[in-house]
Amino acid sequence: MWTRVNMFPPSLITTLLNTFLDCWDKVRESLYELLVLIPSPLPSYHTPELVQELIQCALKLMTSARQRESDSAALILRLVFAKYMPLGWTVDEQLNLIQSSTANHSSKFLLRMLTQ
Repeated sequence: MWTRVNMFPPSLITTLLNTFLDCWDKVRESLYELLVLIPSPLPSYHTPELVQELIQCALKLMTSARQRESDSAALILRLVFAKYMPLGWTVDEQLNLIQSSTANHSSKFLLRMLTQ
């Protein structure tokens, strides 16, 4: 008998996201590439409210004077767009994530720009 194995437990996703604060650029870039490969939505970030917490964390990091922290913020926001915009989720003017059935034109444009 085959049993289903959870290859991406929430604790692993949390650990990987925390690694975005690593001081090495290559580690952060590789981490982004790895997280993009995990099926969407990310385990433990499957509701707009949970993803909004991730966005708020990124916005706080974005104001840091440390380059690695502001770079981490940019990668986290890029990850949010890459993982959730194809699911039809959108972001309003205040950066609130909205789960909807179809993505609007501006969200699709942002997604193309951020994933290139």
